[in-house]
Amino acid sequence: MRVDSCATVLAEVMFHSLPLKLVYHLENPVRQSWQDVAAVLIRRLGLPEESIVPMDAWLELVDCGPSESNPAQGLLDFFSDGFVKMSDGSIVLDTAITRSVSPTLRRMTPIGENDIAAYIEHWQSVGLLGRK
Repeated sequence: MRVDSCATVLAEVMFHSLPLKLVYHLENPVRQSWQDVAAVLIRRLGLPEESIVPMDAWLELVDCGPSESNPAQGLLDFFSDGFVKMSDGSIVLDTAITRSVSPTLRRMTPIGENDIAAYIEHWQSVGLLGRK
């Protein structure tokens, strides 16, 4: 979900007229497959198909890589523990309460190719990804 959409949802939650609930989950309620996202990354970055590796293999590569040129290494514990559980689809946040007060979240669509391209361009502009 784009940061401007997140900010809009938060504003809608904070300023709606109903009494506040204890928890509002902020997550794109539209599920999409990693394969679809990976296909866009491969195409946009000009990578070979075999560049996408299973998560456990990627974690091992991150762990073994040089720390000074590997920003992911600082997040290795998060990726190994929390992220794996969140990203495999077994944990799905219930966004029903948030959607009940946020028109923006109700209209949410999957992350599209243009969104992914914008992320790639930003990461390239700050030096986290090389250019084709």
